[in-house]
Amino acid sequence: MTLMERRHLLYNSHSCQLFLYREEIRKLVPHLAMALQIPTWLDTFHVQKVLRKFQNNESTEISGISITSAAAKGDNYASEIYRVAVDLQRLQEDRKIQEKIPLIVKMALQHGILKEMIADVGFFETELSMISVVLPRIKKILAALTTAQIAPYCLYTQYEEPVHIFMEDLVCKGFRMAVRQKGMDLNHSLLAMQSLALFHASSVALRGKYGAARCVKTSLTLEFSLILIIGRLGL
Repeated sequence: MTLMERRHLLYNSHSCQLFLYREEIRKLVPHLAMALQIPTWLDTFHVQKVLRKFQNNESTEISGISITSAAAKGDNYASEIYRVAVDLQRLQEDRKIQEKIPLIVKMALQHGILKEMIADVGFFETELSMISVVLPRIKKILAALTTAQIAPYCLYTQYEEPVHIFMEDLVCKGFRMAVRQKGMDLNHSLLAMQSLALFHASSVALRGKYGAARCVKTSLTLEFSLILIIGRLGL
């Protein structure tokens, strides 16, 4: 079996798994509505530790923090997403700087049958790898072609329990999620397809840069991510 045949087989296998799990999840969604419960570990101490490491500055101190749900009921069922607004101060060249940092924290489900179903396919680990490893490489490759921001920057990832990721909150830059029931207009649909084309072409460039042996999995990850993105956009 050739490399392309193996990739096609795995691609179709992922598509089939995604469809089957999506149908099972849809059956469970009506029973998932519940009040927001902020995990105990998502506190000032942990957020401050993440920011100190990201900024490489031990003087960073949080003076205020607000944590709310980042998704309306029914909009997200494969993870838990929180919007974290942080007020902090830090020293920079002997000057005290105050700033506000908007963050998104996305956490894998902690219990229940959905946690087991999603863990079996590896959705969340794929997403963490995509955001923290693949997208920064793509950004470097595309730097000569476009200045557009293709994704939020990643501050922190944790693959051990509780599995989660800290990302930039793009809402503060004017981005917003499309209303899936309404879809998108022509201009936004064309923009989405152009972005998907950049992602797909970048996987080929990554393979050329890092070698076939190291990038087969990366390329497949990109292609599987396209399935998820297209499904999310309703295209």
